[in-house]
Amino acid sequence: MAEKIPDRRKFSRIHFDTQAHLSANGHRWDTLLHDISFRGALVDIPKNWQGKKGDHYTLKMDLEGTDITISMEVSVAHIDKNSLGLHCEKIALDDMTHLRRIVELNLGDETLLHRELANLCTPD
Repeated sequence: MAEKIPDRRKFSRIHFDTQAHLSANGHRWDTLLHDISFRGALVDIPKNWQGKKGDHYTLKMDLEGTDITISMEVSVAHIDKNSLGLHCEKIALDDMTHLRRIVELNLGDETLLHRELANLCTPD
């Protein structure tokens, strides 16, 4: 039997399907966000997107039923067959507050939330 590799992830991925878009240099690509964390997001590879690992974009997602948009500066961390793993490089305080609320509601455990917030202050 294969030994299970422990999950070393410091940040919980929150399943969060919603419409989003990537933009850079005057171009915009619509995509679908699948999950989000304090350190990044997983999205579908947009149609007609020709980027590569390390490229920088702005990721924006509207929170359905509200007038709230979360925006973060991201870089492409990995590219899979159908998805892009995006690393959060920068996020405004207001956007971080909204993201914190999403994580808090989905984790359902205040201890986990505080641990993840503490991990934001430590180097990777």
